[in-house]
Amino acid sequence: ALDNIEIRLLDEKGNLISKTKTDNQGHATLEKSDKARLLLAIRNGQTSMIDLRKPALDLSEFDIGGPQGYSKQFFVFGPRDLYRP
Repeated sequence: ALDNIEIRLLDEKGNLISKTKTDNQGHATLEKSDKARLLLAIRNGQTSMIDLRKPALDLSEFDIGGPQGYSKQFFVFGPRDLYRP
């Protein structure tokens, strides 16, 4: 974990909404804002940027097909074998 990272929350025009620094465990807390569009992390002249309007990972290149995951599955059991050739 990295400490003392400056975290900035910006709106769509680049105006500062809030900022804070990470603690010695690398954690930071910012107030939630509906206007937030961009998160910046700055340390030693290096800047990382996260666009809050886009998905965290672009998975379009990967084949992620297959059955859709559900939290519940439904099973049916009959009183006899249900088999049709």
